[in-house]
Amino acid sequence: MQPKDANYGLTVTKLKDVLRYDEVTGIFTRLRRTGETRPAGFVSRNDGYVRIKIGTRAYMGHRLAWFYTHEAWPEKK
Repeated sequence: MQPKDANYGLTVTKLKDVLRYDEVTGIFTRLRRTGETRPAGFVSRNDGYVRIKIGTRAYMGHRLAWFYTHEAWPEKK
């Protein structure tokens, strides 16, 4: 059973303030206050999935991509 707020209060606005997502390449870039960008995320050694850290929480990259483009979290099955 997942916690009441399994996404720890991350909003689309907050997500888009710190990351940009290219739907063609599937790459997230982290935005800096200086206007520079750098790639975001790391690949887990255990399962090969991309995880992206925002604050103190690591999110699954594919779930963030869905949230970024649809502005709603995907359902967990």
